[in-house]
Amino acid sequence: MYTTLVKTSNWRFIHRISAGSLFVLMLAATPLTTVAAHSKYSFTHIADDTGPLGEIGISPVAINDAGQVAFLANLKTGEPVLLAGDGNSLTTVADTSGHFRRLGFPITGDVTKSTHGFPSINGLGQVTFGATRVDGDSGVFADADGSITIIDNHVGFAFDGDPFSSGSGSLTTVEASVAIARRLRQAIVAGSGGALISIADTSRTFSVLDADPRINGSGQVVFHGIRQDGSEGIFAGNGGPLTTIADTSGPFASFSDAPAISDNGQILFQATLKASSAGPEIPGLFVSTGGNVHAVADATGHFISFGYAPAINVEGTIAFLGTTRSGTVGIFTGSDPDDDRVIAIGDDLDGSTVFDLSVLSFRTGLNNGGQIAFIAQLADGRTGVYRADPRSR
Repeated sequence: MYTTLVKTSNWRFIHRISAGSLFVLMLAATPLTTVAAHSKYSFTHIADDTGPLGEIGISPVAINDAGQVAFLANLKTGEPVLLAGDGNSLTTVADTSGHFRRLGFPITGDVTKSTHGFPSINGLGQVTFGATRVDGDSGVFADADGSITIIDNHVGFAFDGDPFSSGSGSLTTVEASVAIARRLRQAIVAGSGGALISIADTSRTFSVLDADPRINGSGQVVFHGIRQDGSEGIFAGNGGPLTTIADTSGPFASFSDAPAISDNGQILFQATLKASSAGPEIPGLFVSTGGNVHAVADATGHFISFGYAPAINVEGTIAFLGTTRSGTVGIFTGSDPDDDRVIAIGDDLDGSTVFDLSVLSFRTGLNNGGQIAFIAQLADGRTGVYRADPRSR
């Protein structure tokens, strides 16, 4: 069952059509127009919390190549709802009134809060998400009301991160705890509803695996892992032998989870360079192209931090949530905090100004067209989901 939002004059409504019933919910009293901020981008309003949505920003947003944005929110009544929109319509993908009793996965020891299992969206327009069904089965599901099962607790006994789907393809990758030789192990798998592809596990080489691996349109998965000998690195594979992109045997002291991979195989990762006699350890963002690694931004320049889960697309464009040395927090596409700024705290947006961009504002929300999906808290009290659309040059 899909719920479609349609516009009538300057009002927007959610229409849910099910067997013998029609549910109509007023969403907002604003026209569907783009909103301006930085000159290189126009900004499309996807949703905000002025209507029935009471809480936005409880999870990151995701975007596919068609510009469709998926996100999790809570209604003002408290019920969670999984939505997808493109600026013209908003669709309810899943809620807790039917097939599911929980969206997302709870933190250990606190079943009242979902802290992972948050949505992604693939190139077919199918939203993928973690959830627990009313029959008690939990897993990662796709499409309307979770009609496709990627992996569930018949195979995976626990899920520690978020599923990630290729914005141009159909495959999804996820980390799960699975039984291997009658022992519970971490594993990274990929699939689209059929047989699962095993990427890596902790039965032999690795002791710890990335909770948030990433996949591209051809099924190449990239992840951060810690080996059983204590060394760590960034690795890539599609079900066969793994390729080591970078590890601590070289210039790097440590790596962060959730590296990114483009459809042409470029890999973007966050790491810290080892200290030397000339200075301390240096965090930064690095790109691997054809086995050659180079820095695209590091803490010797304008930035002091680079957020979590940066993104890279097929054009080589990157995006990250960064903090500059002068204290500016924003979403950037390169090492120049002015020329590469997409949106930052204090910028004009949607008739107000950006008051906050939190840690969940941006995670891997970049598509191959250069569109960027993010969440912003505005100075007028609203929190909204927006899409930055590059202006033609």
